[in-house]
Amino acid sequence: MKSKRDIIFSVGFFAVSVVFTLIICLITAYSVTGVDLPNYTILQHIIFSDRSKFLGSVLYSAPYMTMAVSSNQWITILLPLLSSMPFLLQFADELDTSYYRMKLTRRSYGAYWNRCFFKNGLISSAAVTLGYALFCVVIYMFFPGMSEYSEELKTPLTSYMNELFNSQSDLLFLMSQGAVLFVFIFFTAQLCMIMYLCLMNRYKAIGLPMIAFYLLDQISNSLYMESDWDGRYYIISPKNVVFLTEYTFESWSLSCWVYFALIIGLIALLYVCSKRICKKRVMN
Repeated sequence: MKSKRDIIFSVGFFAVSVVFTLIICLITAYSVTGVDLPNYTILQHIIFSDRSKFLGSVLYSAPYMTMAVSSNQWITILLPLLSSMPFLLQFADELDTSYYRMKLTRRSYGAYWNRCFFKNGLISSAAVTLGYALFCVVIYMFFPGMSEYSEELKTPLTSYMNELFNSQSDLLFLMSQGAVLFVFIFFTAQLCMIMYLCLMNRYKAIGLPMIAFYLLDQISNSLYMESDWDGRYYIISPKNVVFLTEYTFESWSLSCWVYFALIIGLIALLYVCSKRICKKRVMN
């Protein structure tokens, strides 16, 4: 049975992660060359821009706008924080206060670890993906769908799900993006957890991945520009891997399914390593 403190941690930080994800997505600055619209944030476009001008470029269509987050530097920096809020802070509090000992009296270490590992990944992934899903709902409410454009401007939706089901469904396009994000957040949450288990400091466990993600994104952008826009360097950037998955992996002549195999393999490795480290921390 959950204690009151568990419920407060779980619900409170889950909600904060959802809201922060939505806000960060909405404050993404976006503009398209050749269209008479200023470099507004997406939220400003919704409030102030003339919707008819969105039809001047397919890059203002709802599907493209959902990927606009790839230009937001803050999403790169804050992904580890958003991934950690729903559960890692509660887990760190358990270990800091020895509250975990009471839980271990009711279940084996293996059961305790499995619960912590998968709860960390699933709740964190659900929170961030839900925040992004709400962002997509807002986008589709205010930006034109692909069907509203002329035949000359329309471009096909080429996500792996659209190709798998041979359909131009916007829902499949969004589901493909959601699945990519869900798996990556699961990985990021476990990365922060193993950092905490190694350092036993929640601030370093979240802060170091934030710095690493920022530096990787800067290196990716620098190499991309220096190489005359070689998309293969996008694979270095966490946000490009997540929000421009097809383009990033196609630059390496790889299927998007390779992304899932790679991330799931890394998650399995983190599971094994984290379990051993955590056992040393709690079984002493």
